[in-house]
Amino acid sequence: MKKKNLVILFFVLVAIDQITKTIVTTQMNLFQQIQVIPGFFRIFYIRNTGAAFSILEGQMVFFYAVSVISFIIVYFLYKDAKTKLAYIATTGFLAGAVGNFIDRVIYQSVIDFFSFTFGNFNFAVFNFADIFITCSIALLFIDHILLYKKGKVN
Repeated sequence: MKKKNLVILFFVLVAIDQITKTIVTTQMNLFQQIQVIPGFFRIFYIRNTGAAFSILEGQMVFFYAVSVISFIIVYFLYKDAKTKLAYIATTGFLAGAVGNFIDRVIYQSVIDFFSFTFGNFNFAVFNFADIFITCSIALLFIDHILLYKKGKVN
């Protein structure tokens, strides 16, 4: 895949993340909820000072360090990528990491707003950056399995 296309993909993904967060923060009040599919999906504006499920709340220096380490790891994964899928996945991961890093620098928290309920279970509230990171990890896993099946990795 051409690097120019990956750069475009990166900026499009970061823009999607940041634009949706801007819409939420300018059109909703903190903790406001909008039911989209009652009992299943809502837009719920929160700010998370921690990581997934609000663990390590308020540890901004830790999250800045983790972000820098993530950027370095992704750089090496990207550099060593063997397939188009790996290039796309590392680009998506980096876009998600940058999207949440921007929030941490500007707001000292991450803006989250997607909220799903499954019966009595409320899933963690998340954003597009989180989706990009999660999907990218899944794509890298799939890519590795495919390469393993072809005998190209151990």
